[in-house]
Amino acid sequence: MAETLSKDKYGAPSSRTPLPTSELAKDIRASILIVDDHPANLLAVEAILQPLGHDISSVRSGEEALKQLLTHDFAVILMDVQMPGLDGFQTTRIIKERERSKHIPIIFLTAISREAANVIKGYSYGAVDYLLKPFESEVLRSKVQVFVDLYKQAEVIRLQGQLLREREREALERRNERRFEHLTDCLPLSMWAATPDGTIHYTNRVWREFSGGGAELGHWNLSNVHEEDVDTARSDWLGAVQQAAHFEGQYRLRRHDGVYRWHILRAAPELDEQGAVVGWIATALDVHDRKRAEEALQEASRAKDEFLAMVSHELRTPLHAVLGWAELLKEGNLGADKLKKGIDTIERNARTQARLVEDMLDVSRIIAGKVRLDMKIIDPTHTVESAVEVLRPTALAKRIQLELEDDGQKKLVLGDAARLQQVVWNLVANAVKFTPESGDVKVTLSTVERAVELSVRDNGRGIAKDMLPLVFERFWQADTGARTQPGLGLGLAITRNLVELHGGTIQALSEGDGQGATFVVRLPFADAHSSTHDEPLNPSTDPEGDAPRATAGMSQAPNATAPRL
Repeated sequence: MAETLSKDKYGAPSSRTPLPTSELAKDIRASILIVDDHPANLLAVEAILQPLGHDISSVRSGEEALKQLLTHDFAVILMDVQMPGLDGFQTTRIIKERERSKHIPIIFLTAISREAANVIKGYSYGAVDYLLKPFESEVLRSKVQVFVDLYKQAEVIRLQGQLLREREREALERRNERRFEHLTDCLPLSMWAATPDGTIHYTNRVWREFSGGGAELGHWNLSNVHEEDVDTARSDWLGAVQQAAHFEGQYRLRRHDGVYRWHILRAAPELDEQGAVVGWIATALDVHDRKRAEEALQEASRAKDEFLAMVSHELRTPLHAVLGWAELLKEGNLGADKLKKGIDTIERNARTQARLVEDMLDVSRIIAGKVRLDMKIIDPTHTVESAVEVLRPTALAKRIQLELEDDGQKKLVLGDAARLQQVVWNLVANAVKFTPESGDVKVTLSTVERAVELSVRDNGRGIAKDMLPLVFERFWQADTGARTQPGLGLGLAITRNLVELHGGTIQALSEGDGQGATFVVRLPFADAHSSTHDEPLNPSTDPEGDAPRATAGMSQAPNATAPRL
């Protein structure tokens, strides 16, 4: 009679469904282990057990038996008592101490240790039987078969439990699918799933309401994208499909009433174990209102940039006054101690202020696209060494081990040496600033994949993982707990822009608070045939008409450290 399978409320097989025991048992094979130091005894016992049709393994010592039990499971073990090295009793004790093998039944076979004391000892060590030679072949086969049957029954129970767990997992997956559908219907964004060719097989409630469609599905052909955006969207989408890469863009999508609204459209490929695309998951977030608000706040953004530039220029006047008074104090009649203290204080604060001014001016130049780069083919090794040496006194003051490592390979990049020195100085100063006393900062310069790689690693405070995406944003600073570090939060933002202006990339890595941080800069190799070392590639005057940039703030003021953003 055919078996009737019960199902749960989601249509999956119930975990209470009976399982066919006979079908499971027929595929189970049992293994028997024979341990005896005499080959003749091994052959004799094998011959007795051969008619049972089970797998038989034979070893000639207790040590070999223990090795077998590390990787194999046996239904029963036939153990000789008297053996050189580990005897049967010692081997049995070790077997019973191991979690993997302690449940295996052991039958002692012996022609020598016949005393009652030895029989009792064998049972005390965990043996299930103690047979004295000579013994009846049929008796031995019967005893072994009993333990083989018990082993098979245990395996059937184990397999039944495994099948029950698999069926429960299938039921759980069905329930999870339902939960996923409910969850996606609650999301405040449109969502749909498509096959590799773009055939949509699932949409959530928000998209159905936006598009005015029902449960019917079709092919995603960008027909609801605004005509001014459709070419860009198609190009971006085809590029993502060809590269099996993530897709993202902002486009206007048509609502069911004909109104177009701005959306951030994202799509991610679903990959199988071989990396082949088996489908796409796409979302569309309505950002129409936010985009309109951003456009309205752009007269404000420009005003802020102008304000920063104005404040930066205004701050230069008191800066020069402070430095001027410092010169006067050096020639005055103050006492030596007060004179030195005053000079040091004024100079330190003036240089710090100069650094902040330069940071603000750099931000203004970057935003306005007016950064001047004196591009030449250079070897960055000297630039890196110079920046590290400038900061070495600051590191020594904190008892920080500042190490520079160079792989010795030839390195040529197209860049502005002064600006690259600013990049190195910012990163190393940042690392020294956020590394506690007696810490370590390691600067590594190497060649990787046709690029020069600069790595600055410290074992300091580290950066929380959720803060990593923000470290290169302007005006953002890490909260150190008691208070925020001094500064405007511009150093890493400027560093990132300078690196990108050189055609390079920068990445921040950290395992979290207290785990230190690593900043990695990559600059592409220069084409040695396009220029020479001595010929500037884009000589020009400062587009702002300012005097030449002062570099004291980045190369001569080890105390004016840049803030970690």
